Amino acid sequence: MPKFSLRFSLLFLAIIFIAGRVHSQKLAVYDLKINQLTNSLSTDLQNLNFSWKLKSSQKNTTQVQYELNLLSDGGSGARKVWSVKSPTDQSVAVRYAGDPLRSNAGYFWQVRVRDNHGNTSAWSERQHFRTAMLPQDWKAKWIGVSGSDTSAVSPVMRKKFMLNKSVRTAYATITAKGLYEARLNGSRISDHYFAPGWTSYKHHIQYQVYKLDKQLKKGENVIGVTLADGWYKGRIGFANQSKFYGDTRALKFQLDLEYIDGSRETIISDESWKSTGGPIRSSDIYDGETYDAREELPGWDDISFSESERWQPVQVLQPGSERLVGMSGPPVRKHETFKPLKIFRTPAGEHVIDFGQNLVGWVVLQRRTTRLSNPLLRITGRGVSAPRPNTNYEYRYTTIAIQQHASAKVRASELILKAFLGQHIL
Repeated sequence: MPKFSLRFSLLFLAIIFIAGRVHSQKLAVYDLKINQLTNSLSTDLQNLNFSWKLKSSQKNTTQVQYELNLLSDGGSGARKVWSVKSPTDQSVAVRYAGDPLRSNAGYFWQVRVRDNHGNTSAWSERQHFRTAMLPQDWKAKWIGVSGSDTSAVSPVMRKKFMLNKSVRTAYATITAKGLYEARLNGSRISDHYFAPGWTSYKHHIQYQVYKLDKQLKKGENVIGVTLADGWYKGRIGFANQSKFYGDTRALKFQLDLEYIDGSRETIISDESWKSTGGPIRSSDIYDGETYDAREELPGWDDISFSESERWQPVQVLQPGSERLVGMSGPPVRKHETFKPLKIFRTPAGEHVIDFGQNLVGWVVLQRRTTRLSNPLLRITGRGVSAPRPNTNYEYRYTTIAIQQHASAKVRASELILKAFLGQHIL
């Protein structure tokens, strides 16, 4: 055989081989979900199911077989827990059929598929999930302010703790009767709002789980939590009733730690926490909030803060009959930011801001004054929740009345608001 013909044949075979490899790689699996959530950290053990989507460059492609592996995510190495291969086109709500999984534990899974053209995809990227907590996994106690919770002021609670070893994994499980915003070492622990969400609190309350090993540090750490009335204690319903579900705001917090050396530790809400009133003087889902910046506690959620006599020990509360359940849907997060379509002033001197559409969220505003250490303005009006966006709900028009505080030594022109934005959440 001539050399040219031999080279051409080898080249042709190589092209066919490479083309076949490339062609098979055009089948892929993506958007893996566990119980319809991505990387859920509180997965219900009673209804565990897997879903995924198929991507192919070929038309008329269907799945004819899937293969799924489930492995434990332990510090001593991964261990295969369940493996299944099934000749089916099912890719939604594939039920788990293995041995019972451990509660409050980590797992990861991956899947690959074969299509009707004979192509087999590569294994998908590993997806992580954590199983829900059972009652016996809870060590934390319900805590509230000392005495009766009769003040409208939102309490702030803090706990300082020491980590003497390097952390491998850290998961904070948090819930509240009311709303909570949690912070660690001076920063929010997540981008979630309105947690733990609205449920029939007398029957069940959702909790959220946050992965915090990247935010913790060796040495001193501080967790800080602000509570608000929310749907639990605030005004709600067509009859304008309040305290419908209860009259005492409460927090339940549990931080489960696993160290590099395999040892474990748990930080919980208990009588060692301290509490005081914060700058939110009142808050309500429908009526907005009153915020007094003169009552701010700079650094209260960080390690350098020194507690004064106003910080009092919290009160440990008796548990109720409600069940604690994992978050069953996506959290509320920030989305679009809207500029107002129209701003005008009423004869009474009020600013009326029209955002052009109904929004769920809060108003962001800036004032022209920059040289005051504490803003001495009084801002009122439906739809306003500034500067802390954890309590307001729905609006299109916002009315803001500005009053100069008696002790404010600034010119009236400095009190003019210079910018408004509508922050949409969903």
